[in-house]
Amino acid sequence: MRVEVPPGIAMIGSTSTTGLQARDVVTVSIKYYGQGSATICPFVQEDQTFIEYFPKVRELSLCSGSAQGWRTYQWTIPDVPNHDLKGAGIEIVNSNPSHFVFYLGAITWGPGRFDGGTGSVKFAGTASWQIRVSEWGGSLERALWVRAAERIDVPAGGVVTGPPDVDPLPAPSVPSGAALAEGWLFWWRALLSQPDPPVPPTPDDLAEPSRFGPPDFRGLEAYPELRRVAAARWEEANAWHSSRKRSGIDAFRSAAASRGPRPGPGIEFAVVRSVEEELGHKAAPFHLRIIVVPVLDEEIRSVGGATFLVPERVRATEAYTRWLRAAVRAMA
Repeated sequence: MRVEVPPGIAMIGSTSTTGLQARDVVTVSIKYYGQGSATICPFVQEDQTFIEYFPKVRELSLCSGSAQGWRTYQWTIPDVPNHDLKGAGIEIVNSNPSHFVFYLGAITWGPGRFDGGTGSVKFAGTASWQIRVSEWGGSLERALWVRAAERIDVPAGGVVTGPPDVDPLPAPSVPSGAALAEGWLFWWRALLSQPDPPVPPTPDDLAEPSRFGPPDFRGLEAYPELRRVAAARWEEANAWHSSRKRSGIDAFRSAAASRGPRPGPGIEFAVVRSVEEELGHKAAPFHLRIIVVPVLDEEIRSVGGATFLVPERVRATEAYTRWLRAAVRAMA
């Protein structure tokens, strides 16, 4: 199964781990050809509570310098407080601007040793659904920073969010942001309409997205004042975005290093599992994309199809869990 992970954190898990128990050895086959870099770590999920636990094993880090081809990654299932497991999987942390691509092969588990000892081995089926969570998207976050810095007052509605969550606010570079509003709305909608390029991308794949970025922001040529401001303030916007991204990755790594329970990104996996139990069958194949954005807003907004803008502050709330449960139930 080909897996492509945009910048941020992604999760792949199986709810077909029949008989999985503490002290079983899980072996995952992974093929990597040097496309992007990321860190992979395993997790298990406790039944009923849906709390995730991280087994004590070294993370698997893959980068362009890593050996290419197939490899195996193993860990031992830990015991959990209620001694009942519902699933296992891996989390992938991509802290780089490019997409990370690998291929997931067989997943086996059962009594054994890290050297591939024999035992009763079970095989997991491939996942039938996918939820992609995109965090720290550079192009969108830098556009939000420009909106905040220049006090560009655009009404929320449709794909336009509430005000950006930028604190402290930098000083504006123009007397009034009103003249930039029309161009900024065009810029925002253009960024949201861009499809993810294939990996590895060709120059043609990157031609359109690059028009809305440095050094000259050619896609904004119909709005010369906004184009000038975006180019002049790109370094400031990028520094803010990079700082946010580093903080988010550091927080994730600290939580992973503690190997304790962590609700974090696993809420999506937990919601799907809960809906499956409620419906009495496995979820039908579906794809859902969540784009997390730093805005002072409480509304989850549809971008079209199965893509949604979710305010960062909302994703950690029960309101997000209720919304996600309803969305998954409608597709499952």
